[in-house]
Amino acid sequence: MPSWPISKFEQEISWLLKRRRGPAYKALLIYQDIMPLGSAKKILEWVEAGLPVVIADGGKELISGTMQGVNLWKTNAKAAAYSPFNDQNDPNDSELATVMNQLRNHKNVRVVDSQDKALEALRDLNVYPRADFDKENRNVITLMRDTDDTLYLYAYNFMYDHFDETQYYTTYDSNGDAIDEADYVHPEPYTITFAIEGLGKPYLINCWTNDITEIGEYEVKGGKTYVTLTLLPGEATFIALDKNNTNYLYVTDTDADRVIMSDGSMAIVATESGTYTTKLNNSSEITTVITVPDNISLPLWNLTVEDWNAGEKKTRTEDRPAGFQGPGTLAYTTTEVYFETTKTPIAVGETALVPWKDIPSVGPNVSGVGYYSTSFELPKNWADNNGAYLKIGSAHGNTVAVYVNGKKAPAVDLQNLTVEVTDLLQPGTNTLEAEVSSSLRNRLLQRGGLSGNLTLYRVPAPYGMTGDVELVTYTVAPIKSNVLASIRSDEANVGLGAPASYTVSLSEAMGAGVVTLSFTADSRFLDLNSATALNGFSIVDPLAWEYIGSQLWNGTVKLYCPGFVQSNDLLDILKISGVARDLLGDTTVTLTNITITGDMFGFSGDMQSLIVTAEAETSIVSKTVFSKYDLNHDGRIDELDLAIVVYYYLANDLEADWDVVKFDIASAKDCDVAVNGRVDLADMIEVIANYCDSY
Repeated sequence: MPSWPISKFEQEISWLLKRRRGPAYKALLIYQDIMPLGSAKKILEWVEAGLPVVIADGGKELISGTMQGVNLWKTNAKAAAYSPFNDQNDPNDSELATVMNQLRNHKNVRVVDSQDKALEALRDLNVYPRADFDKENRNVITLMRDTDDTLYLYAYNFMYDHFDETQYYTTYDSNGDAIDEADYVHPEPYTITFAIEGLGKPYLINCWTNDITEIGEYEVKGGKTYVTLTLLPGEATFIALDKNNTNYLYVTDTDADRVIMSDGSMAIVATESGTYTTKLNNSSEITTVITVPDNISLPLWNLTVEDWNAGEKKTRTEDRPAGFQGPGTLAYTTTEVYFETTKTPIAVGETALVPWKDIPSVGPNVSGVGYYSTSFELPKNWADNNGAYLKIGSAHGNTVAVYVNGKKAPAVDLQNLTVEVTDLLQPGTNTLEAEVSSSLRNRLLQRGGLSGNLTLYRVPAPYGMTGDVELVTYTVAPIKSNVLASIRSDEANVGLGAPASYTVSLSEAMGAGVVTLSFTADSRFLDLNSATALNGFSIVDPLAWEYIGSQLWNGTVKLYCPGFVQSNDLLDILKISGVARDLLGDTTVTLTNITITGDMFGFSGDMQSLIVTAEAETSIVSKTVFSKYDLNHDGRIDELDLAIVVYYYLANDLEADWDVVKFDIASAKDCDVAVNGRVDLADMIEVIANYCDSY
């Protein structure tokens, strides 16, 4: 986005600025041939203040539509060519041309000869959408709102599947020539990826049911969040980006039907049995084998149609006295005539799902409500992680209410005619009811209450529930990320009685949570008595040992990371330390188990952990003990040792390299034999006092 001089811009067009409670336009597009002179002058001021503008000549606009299915388009040969309500000789047009020439030649303006080139011109001005698309998009329109905590993106697929050919709109240009709009009609579901400017945890808000669900599959790159959605014609939804939550694990790709959050954990949902691969943003690739029960087809239903028709004629008469409508008005009588509605049930019985007009006992003249009922058996192998939703072939644009075992299901989404029923199912036999409404068109048609030239108004509508109706079954399978754990010995060789330590590491870890570790060690060789948490982890339960036999002890320790951790490489989380006992030989400390729970991956639930290096070997060796005055460990205390003290003379324990060994001989700390925190004359005297050829 261009860098605008904010102080001037706020005074002139504060409503255009990038702010939450305004339109926040990034640029203006001028394409109509009419432009008031005052507007052109104001736009010139804005352009000089930094506002990007694209002027598109030859742009088309829809100017009218009719009930007969005809649209009229106008082509604007030149944008902002003349001012409104004036003839072509008006002096305003001449002045308008002067202002527009200034605009057309300004550095913040691009002029194109076709509206198709407007996008390229905007990009040339460094203007990009806050919600971009992964491909050319003529189906979905968007609207964005930004708050302190959340960014909302409204997406609407405005391309409908027309009822029949009579509803297909023929479009004509201003010359009366027909325009082929076939490319603009997309009756199929439309899949598109949104590139949303900003970072955060994405949620989906269902505009029909108001349900809010976490989106588990998306991508984050280049400061944008990428979300892929499939929208039916006429379907709308909201994507909400929680800007306060930017640390998380998520799915970047899966061949399962969808990704959900189940009991706080990420899971994939599959409607067919098979093996599914899921990729996470920490480079993990997880394979899951899923078994799904067969779908339950529901071809036959018991049907009763409630036929709505005009009933008894009613008349209501009211006398109004003089002055009722004001002083001087005359008395009068009003008569209101209306018909009550008669609702006559037509018991069809068991039937296939065909339109009411094709059922002999109902026929083409009936309007009203259809009451459908059926039953089915839930499979015996139905598990807690199985679910189902009812999918209806068609209700012909009318409303549907569903009841399972006498309880009303959530609202049926009229765009895809599906409703989730898992929570209403029970083992064994289940009952299912559906109430399907209709309009009054067929009854009005029969009574002569409709008129018009369109064929649409002269044929009975196909009411009722039709097509394939089934319970689509699915299985929810938690995503178990493979966290890799390993243990290593900090020193391969340890002397008798010398310190010994071991470090535990994780890789492919992301998030924050609780880690429980278990080890075994041989008490004949090692006395491991302390544990230290590393890299932001803290110890919840201290290291505790339990004897399990044959000189082996089992130790456990529990860690917690309150902050966010991400490590594709090794991340050290724990150091276990102690001393070697007085037994020579090789020994092994084994990492036997690791359990990760809590929020280690941005959600609760146990995670799958693999121990890639389970054993850490250490050799307990005999080690010569040198005198502290024998700084070069040659078995003598002589002038060479004194020379080392002289080298470190005046060093102190405040220096960063105080304990750093140099030349593979000794450190300044080693030379502080007087143990007073510095290397000085006292250390030299002690070395000289202990001169000897051997000890």
